[in-house]
Amino acid sequence: MNDKPIRVRIAPSPTGYLHVGVARTGVFNWLFARKHGGKFLIRIEDTDQERNRPELIQPILDGFKWMGMESEEKIVRQSDNLEIYKKYAQKLLESGKGYRCFCTPEELKAAREKAVKEKGSQLYNRKCLKLSPEEIQKKLDAGEKYAIRIEIPEGETKYNDLVCGELTKQNADLEDFIIARSNGKQPIILLLLLMITIWKFLM
Repeated sequence: MNDKPIRVRIAPSPTGYLHVGVARTGVFNWLFARKHGGKFLIRIEDTDQERNRPELIQPILDGFKWMGMESEEKIVRQSDNLEIYKKYAQKLLESGKGYRCFCTPEELKAAREKAVKEKGSQLYNRKCLKLSPEEIQKKLDAGEKYAIRIEIPEGETKYNDLVCGELTKQNADLEDFIIARSNGKQPIILLLLLMITIWKFLM
């Protein structure tokens, strides 16, 4: 661990009431902060525009308060920072470290089912990574919805886990995961902090 002040957070999503698993993780984080003289923060993960139920935010906060755990800084709502996230999504596209994926959920499901049947890899096959600029523009002009995926580089990733020590992950085992979805015109970010962290990592 470094000398920076400990700041832990729990990020419940208002797509349902406070889940016991989220509450349990919150307890662990709160205890960790107390032990190290740090702060416990709450961030509302409300970027899922289709499933969010704003009326559930307060019951979730009331649940944490009932357990004696309240945010020690201003509560952040992810949706308040969407413009920042869109900027970073665009930077990833411009840098070539991210790309648009136009595959529909039905296409992705069919590909996974085929992989299972053939006992092959269920990772995304990078179909859209091979699209030409002309093909991409044609799809954009047609208003096709897309997701933005991170292009995982070749090689391996090493990191130090406080419990398990140094771990190594082969990048070939990682999927080009989705960081944003789109309505056909602009990206709707799913995972802000993860995306910014990855952006700095890939620089």
